[in-house]
Amino acid sequence: MTYNNAEETPIEKVADIAAFIAKADKNPVIFSGNVEVIYQTGSYLFVKDNSGRLLIYGKIDQTYEPGDVIPGGFMGSYGTYGGEPQLTNPTGLQPATARNESAPRTIALSEITEANKFEYVAINGVNIASVNNRNITFQQGETTFAGYNQFYTTLPEEYENVTFNVTAIIGCYNGNLQVQPISIEKADSSSISEIGTDDNAPAEYFNLQGIRVENPENGLFIRRQGNKVSKVIIR
Repeated sequence: MTYNNAEETPIEKVADIAAFIAKADKNPVIFSGNVEVIYQTGSYLFVKDNSGRLLIYGKIDQTYEPGDVIPGGFMGSYGTYGGEPQLTNPTGLQPATARNESAPRTIALSEITEANKFEYVAINGVNIASVNNRNITFQQGETTFAGYNQFYTTLPEEYENVTFNVTAIIGCYNGNLQVQPISIEKADSSSISEIGTDDNAPAEYFNLQGIRVENPENGLFIRRQGNKVSKVIIR
């Protein structure tokens, strides 16, 4: 049995993330269940199990990849940052025992809700409307969404009228969801396909979610003219 040396009392165990959050005890606890890695960068280790998602923050003595399974038995204390629970001062993290297939889930800005908190996502075809220090405003069609450069990701020097593909963690600070970018890459504007030509046919435009746009402007769109389909940037 493991003891808290300061008080000589047994250290309690929690079975999963939901139990850890519900307990909200700042005394150290032992995670008895396995967790799966969502994403790791520096001192930030995002994990999940069947009960929820959680940020483990502190000195991480292991290097993990998304999908890695961390065995139970590690310890930590309950803390909060920006109103969100996290496990702090982690100890006893062991090497992964398995790896599940993992990839960021593709999502549109308009689809982001509380259910996506701490999820690893890919948001394609977005513009950067503004940058103010570490605060970013992302835009996709008519939807704007607040972002924050939590991980000090390198931001593009030029972003006006440029479309990007973004991978990110959906974070939360004081109850407000944020897109916290991991990577920001310029979107590929090359042709999707070109099958036949019909230069006299009317052109139709769609956003990257496949929704028809009557008056496209300031972004990356799919243009269909007859049997010819291509991606175009409209400024």
